[in-house]
Amino acid sequence: MAKRTTEKSVPAAAVPQAPGHLKPHPLDGYFTEDEMREARDNKSRRAMQIERQRGLGPPWVKVGRRILYPIAGWRRYLIEREHNPVREHPQLR
Repeated sequence: MAKRTTEKSVPAAAVPQAPGHLKPHPLDGYFTEDEMREARDNKSRRAMQIERQRGLGPPWVKVGRRILYPIAGWRRYLIEREHNPVREHPQLR
């Protein structure tokens, strides 16, 4: 008796799709609160909440119960706080 071979099914995620089928998600340009915590060296939720209440920290938006941080706003926040190296003082040469 001959052995029957069964074809293995390929998961749908493994099948490449044409770029036209990929729709951008409306929240693609935002970090979740957990992603922002990771980007900020695991800063506590409470510390980030205090920053939001005081108007400190990166820009954020509340969607329902979720706190989201725009990625572009996070980049601006970092650039604004960028420290330039101390240049030699002309009189100290």
